[in-house]
Amino acid sequence: MKKSIRFLSLMLACIALCFTLASCEPTLDGTYEADLSVGDWSIKSGTLLFTRDGDVKYTATLLTGSKTYVGEYEINEKLGTIEFDFDDESCSLEGNHEFSQDKEAGTITIGNTTYKKK
Repeated sequence: MKKSIRFLSLMLACIALCFTLASCEPTLDGTYEADLSVGDWSIKSGTLLFTRDGDVKYTATLLTGSKTYVGEYEINEKLGTIEFDFDDESCSLEGNHEFSQDKEAGTITIGNTTYKKK
């Protein structure tokens, strides 16, 4: 009887864990950096710091210094998009962008820009 209860409890815990993992939205975690000097002469590089809880910090390194934007992000895997909502709407990454991730290479692509995980 005790073995049956233990087995049932273990099975219920496994099922609950499966439902929890299946319901999680895709997230990023860590710092990604891109060399932007080729496309935009005023921006040398861009660094994105993602947290699993949906927060993002974007630092654009300019020829004259740097500018940091703080906001939130959400990935829509079905549409292949990422949406940024920054406190300062003048950020070039504000809004929806095409998104892909190559976990093996440690890169993400937002629009036409590829960022490498640091």
